[in-house]
Amino acid sequence: MVNDGHPYEAVRKILGHMDPNVIKHYARLDVETLRRYALNPAPPKGDFAEFVEKGFRK
Repeated sequence: MVNDGHPYEAVRKILGHMDPNVIKHYARLDVETLRRYALNPAPPKGDFAEFVEKGFRK
């Protein structure tokens, strides 16, 4: 039910669980759904940008 979009609290009450953490056991992560809401990272800047472009050199 949680994976179908129903709120944790509603599912917890329907199943009769008192502990709100128990319901999390039933929910699984759907990576494709998470990707829809992921933010694009900002491009690297400064020393980190140089590291990304050239790699680590001693």
